[in-house]
Amino acid sequence: MPYPLDHPRPRGVPIRPLRPCSETRSYIPAPMHPVHHDKLVTDIPFPVEIDINALTGF
Repeated sequence: MPYPLDHPRPRGVPIRPLRPCSETRSYIPAPMHPVHHDKLVTDIPFPVEIDINALTGF
């Protein structure tokens, strides 16, 4: 996804949540969830908070 010139590009590793699709028996993007750059916070399937930068070292 391109970023406008007046907004800095996020640093780090982008995390895109996926959800299982029973029809295709694969994982597909979860459009209702944002792309996470610094911290992953979710309640599905259980509450979790992960500092992505600390995990990856970026």
